[in-house]
Amino acid sequence: MGRRRAHEYVVKEASTRRQVLDRKAAGDEHAAAPMRPPTWADSTDDQRSGLRAIEARWASRAAAEGTPSQVLGRRPRRQPDPSSYAAWMSPSPERQLPRRDRPQLQPRLAARIQQQVPSPDTTDEAAATAEPPPPWAHVWRVLHTSHLDRSQRVTAWRLLHGKLIVGAFLRRIHRPDAAGHRCPHPGCVHHAATLTHVLMTCPLAAAVWDWFAATWAAITGEDAPPRSTDLLLADDQRTWRPASQLRPLWHSLRLATIYQLWAAYQRARHQPDAAQSAGAVAARILFSSRKALLGDWRLATVTIRQTAGVLSDWLRGRDPKLTREEFRERWCHRDVLCVLGAEPDAQLLIRWSAHHLVPLPA
Repeated sequence: MGRRRAHEYVVKEASTRRQVLDRKAAGDEHAAAPMRPPTWADSTDDQRSGLRAIEARWASRAAAEGTPSQVLGRRPRRQPDPSSYAAWMSPSPERQLPRRDRPQLQPRLAARIQQQVPSPDTTDEAAATAEPPPPWAHVWRVLHTSHLDRSQRVTAWRLLHGKLIVGAFLRRIHRPDAAGHRCPHPGCVHHAATLTHVLMTCPLAAAVWDWFAATWAAITGEDAPPRSTDLLLADDQRTWRPASQLRPLWHSLRLATIYQLWAAYQRARHQPDAAQSAGAVAARILFSSRKALLGDWRLATVTIRQTAGVLSDWLRGRDPKLTREEFRERWCHRDVLCVLGAEPDAQLLIRWSAHHLVPLPA
């Protein structure tokens, strides 16, 4: 099947069906829809699900008794030791006949196939009665947006799964590094480095999010978004959501802020002597946002296929061309961040700087 082997498609489809069956068995009402992010709670004030439940499990596991060797060396009962046993050593199970070749299923196979053939009337009825997408469906679409920075999307993807390795997670798996379990910020050295603390409640993160909210209010002219963990970290828009024309800008600024806060935490962990301030983090967010703005402007003014220095036939796939109207809708809201005239040859004027819109925090 092209350049890929046929069994790769079969394995992927089988894995998808198994995940759907497991989610149905667990009582998931959106079993066939995109997977619910683990950091999403049942409701915005629920303490028993989402990111709060993940961090509670980390704390309970870390407080349990045990040593690293005792925890990592355990295995389920009646399971062989993986250090001296491999799966290929056991005999292969007997293969069953395909379902279509089983005698007890042949009489019902034709009737089932006929029932599965949709008619035009049933197709329209199915479209009318289709369930609305779950509220977290947009989260995965955002992470698959190609014009956003890949490092930022990877960080947000790991955050949605609760897989960013912070100090609380290291303590949960009993890593013997007591200093690394605490927040490296000088003002909160006695706080455990959880995802909520590192990216939201730490004084450094709180000052950066305040600057982010003030910047968003200056861009839109409306009230600032609430400083909610569900909204800012998991993009849970059930209580507050930006306008439809501002969603690309919202996702770009939010992912840039999360990525720079995570990078600041990593620098503080590995370079304790390096000074980390909210102003420095906000300056990096401003720099990355201006870089994304200039990158989109280049797509709107330059044909990448003709200036890449190689044959245009080599550059296959989606054309990265961006029209001026699309660029204006993405970045020129109320002419606050940048100004672009209506003339076909109008040049871009970037207004957003460290002093123009909202001053950087101290």
